[in-house]
Amino acid sequence: MINFLPMPGRRIPTVDLRAFTHGGARERSRMVATLGAGLTEFGFVNVAGGHADDAFIRRLYAYWHLFFGLPDAEKRKYVVGQGGA
Repeated sequence: MINFLPMPGRRIPTVDLRAFTHGGARERSRMVATLGAGLTEFGFVNVAGGHADDAFIRRLYAYWHLFFGLPDAEKRKYVVGQGGA
């Protein structure tokens, strides 16, 4: 069994896509920096301010299923540095 304990001071960041699509240069830059930091530290981020219809979500899950079904050696080709919680 895996025990997930709270990590004081560490929070998965949330990016608001509206900052990129409707914000100025400063908001876009901040959103991109938050996205990069979250992906580097945790491997994912929370996303707000976007709309994804059911068909898009089904396609996305299908791609995830295909990717995570690949052999480990194949998946390692996509590693871009060290990250993760």
